[in-house]
Order: sequence, then C-alpha cells, then structure tokens
Amino acid sequence: MLLSLGVLGEPTAAARSLLDPLLETQGEEKHALVRYAAAISLAWLFREETPEAAVRVLVDLLTENVPEWLFDAYVELPWVDGRLSHVAGRTLRRRLSPERLRFALPRLFGALKTVDGYDVDEVIRTLLYVAFGRSKLPEQVAAQNLTEEQRAVLRAIAQSHSAWHTPPGVYSQMGTQLVVGTTGYTPDPDSMTVLNDDLQRLGLPSSQHDLLDFLV
Repeated sequence: MLLSLGVLGEPTAAARSLLDPLLETQGEEKHALVRYAAAISLAWLFREETPEAAVRVLVDLLTENVPEWLFDAYVELPWVDGRLSHVAGRTLRRRLSPERLRFALPRLFGALKTVDGYDVDEVIRTLLYVAFGRSKLPEQVAAQNLTEEQRAVLRAIAQSHSAWHTPPGVYSQMGTQLVVGTTGYTPDPDSMTVLNDDLQRLGLPSSQHDLLDFLV
C-alpha cells in the first residue's frame, strides 16, 4: 500500500502526515521494511522536497549491509525489484538532485570498503551521479579539468579493492590470458579484469589501471 501511494498518490500534506511518522521506527526490526517503504514513497512523491529524514533512511539502506533477516523478509514481498541497494540507489538518483545527495559523500566513500560485492555498483553509480550528474564528459577530457570533488570521487573508486573485484555479472569482465578448456581456449579466471561500465558511459577510463593513470 505504501509503495502504491508513492506511485499513484499526490505530494499532499495528507501523504506527508501518513508517511512521516513511519520514518520514526528506527531500531525496531519488525518495522524496518515499513520504514524503507515510507522513505521510498516520500522520495517518489516529493522529489526535491523529500524530507531529509527519508533521504537519510535511503542513504543508510544504500551504504549499510542488509541483514539476512531483512533480505529474507524483502524477497517475500510482491514488489521486489532487484536488491534493496538497487531500489535505494535508483530512487535517490532518479528523484533527487546531486546537490541534495552531496552530504552523503563521506558515507559513500566509506561504503566502498564495507558493502557486499553485489551492492558496490550502486554505491559507485551514486558517487558518480553526485560528482558528474548525468552528462557525459567531453572527449579527451583531462583530470586537471575536473573539479576537486570529481577527482576525489574517481580516486576513491580507483583505489577501492571492492570496485575492481566484483562478483561475475556486476560489471563487465575481460580475460587477459587464455587457458585450454574442454571446449577450446577460455579466459583464465585468474586473469579477469573488471571493466566499469558506469565510468565508460561517462567517457572515463573503465579499467583500474587506466583510471589510475588518468588521475596521475
């Protein structure tokens, strides 16, 4: 019902009066999904006018590892749409401006070191959104032409272990060596290099080695 309100409702005072109190159940496990659903609905309804408390709930959901009990409860719901981090990250990026999310940069930097490997892509996408928005950079852009904040975001990604050691399927991967398999030559699993599709879409180097070289 809460998410239906977010999709079908109007950004009215009545909606705020219903949803705002549901954000105040912090620490009560049994109400966790209700709290997250209220935060998502508020963002869908109010966009740039989303209450700060709701934004912070979504940032928490994006940057903290989801407990197993919460994930188990989530996947039983009829509105499952990918991982919880995906729902939180996508909602933040689609409904809020980079300026509204700039306060979360320290949390996002820290999350690069702590989140599950299947969630690190959402953290990276949100970092890039805060720093670059949605615009592709000009061709042949140089690091010195970027802002200090943009360079800091790229440096954090380039130096992150988890960003370049993601599970299969999170980002593209390229094998640099071949080994003989039962059906011929196949990429050596130990030689697989992650290629970051999100960096590539912005016109930035997509491998860790190339990104580090770009920032020198």
